[in-house]
Parts: sequence; C-alpha cells; structure tokens
Amino acid sequence: MTIKDIASHLNTSWDLIKSIQKEDFKRKYKNIKFGKLKRIGIDEISIAKGHKDMTIVMDLDSGKIVYANKGKGSDSLTEFFKKLKASKAKIKAVSMAFIKKTEKY
Repeated sequence: MTIKDIASHLNTSWDLIKSIQKEDFKRKYKNIKFGKLKRIGIDEISIAKGHKDMTIVMDLDSGKIVYANKGKGSDSLTEFFKKLKASKAKIKAVSMAFIKKTEKY
C-alpha cells in the first residue's frame, strides 16, 4: 500500500504515516554490518517526478536494503564505498546496471 492508502485506511494524515516510516527506517538501518556483505545489488530508482532519483544497495543474501542515497550515478555511491572499504568486506558478486564506479574498487 502507498502511504496515502495507509493514512486513509487508518483515518490519519499522510505526514504522520511518513514520520512513523522514517523513524522505523532509522531504527532498522542504524547499525548495518557492512563487513558481512558478500553479494550486493545496486539500482537507481525514481522517487518523484522531475528527476528526483535515489540509489539503493541491497544485500542479495538477506534481501535487506543496506544503503540508500539521493541521486544517481557514481557520485551517489561514494559514501557507500568508503564504508564498505573501512569494513573490509569481501564482496564476491555485484549485480547492477552500471559498472564504472565499481571498477575503481
């Protein structure tokens, strides 16, 4: 369901549901263990009209999102790769639609 659908179903505001969702995401993704990553998937998605994009990195073994950042392209992954390198993760497979940034690492 969309946030709008949930708000309507619960007879509350869109802002309240979005606020609850943001807090839940902060709690879930506060302490990601990058060192345990083995296989990741990277994708770019559109989050709003007008070229508002987001880059998502998913742990392909657990199915969990481990990183999300505004924007698209290699610049949106810079912080992720810093964290990945610091964690000394041993990535064995990467699935994505673009490879330019990853080739550096």
